[in-house]
Amino acid sequence: MARRNARVILACRDISKAQDAVKKIQAETGNNNVVVRQLDISLMKCVREFAEKFIVEEPRLDILVNNAGVARRY
Repeated sequence: MARRNARVILACRDISKAQDAVKKIQAETGNNNVVVRQLDISLMKCVREFAEKFIVEEPRLDILVNNAGVARRY
C-alpha cells in the first residue's frame, strides 16, 4: 500500500518498534505519508481513544488490515 502512495497508519502497541518499521517503509517506498499511532488492543480504553482520535483526524478509512500476533508460553 505504501508503494502505491497510500496513507498508511501503523496502529501498534510498541511505538519504538513501530517507528523503526515506519522508517524502513518510508526508505523502501519513498512514501513519507506513513505514520504510527499508539494502540493496545488489550485495553478497551485505549481502543476507544484510538477510534475517537482517528474519526477526528482522518477523513476516511478505505482498507483495514488486521495482524495480531499471539505469543504462547508452554
